[in-house]
Amino acid sequence: MKAVLPQTLFVSFPRTGHHYLASILRGYFQERIVYCDPYKHSKDRRARANLVKSHDFTLTKVPCPSTIVMSRAALPTLQSYFEFSVRAEGRLDTRRSWEKFAKEKFLFYRMWMFKWQALAHLRKLPFIYYGQLVEDPERVLSMLVNYLTNKTPDPELVRYAIANPVASPKVGYYHVHKRPRKVEDFKYYNPKFLKSIGLMR
Repeated sequence: MKAVLPQTLFVSFPRTGHHYLASILRGYFQERIVYCDPYKHSKDRRARANLVKSHDFTLTKVPCPSTIVMSRAALPTLQSYFEFSVRAEGRLDTRRSWEKFAKEKFLFYRMWMFKWQALAHLRKLPFIYYGQLVEDPERVLSMLVNYLTNKTPDPELVRYAIANPVASPKVGYYHVHKRPRKVEDFKYYNPKFLKSIGLMR
């Protein structure tokens, strides 16, 4: 009989590859993982879940004994986050709207990173960066399987999971691009503004 997986908190900054990583974890563990997005899923699913999403918007979330943390470089994250907000939340798609958004969210990003980098260091939690996932998903998945089970992962199953991610109900599958868009291609890219708020040096 396969061992029960630990109750795990999966905390990530928005737009950093969370759903793709959750999908390949489910590809590896199959029905052993019950994933929950509390922003979308029912209370019943939350009660059964052993992999629970959080963005820690209030900066009050306390890590579980088993916690995975995920983030990404600030500028591409905020560009993607803004585009999502325009598409899904009705935010105005203007330069002024972007600059207001960038100022506010960059402050939150810095506070979020300060908190979770410190916690990951103190509690020896895996801290995954989007770039690591893009460059070597096999290594990232293998490391997390070992973290969750204290066992050596099956290399063939790791490769299978990456090729066959399992999307969660009401969430869907999010593709990780092997060649991420350059930050300079963002339509409101302006180095002078970015330097003024500390997003570029």
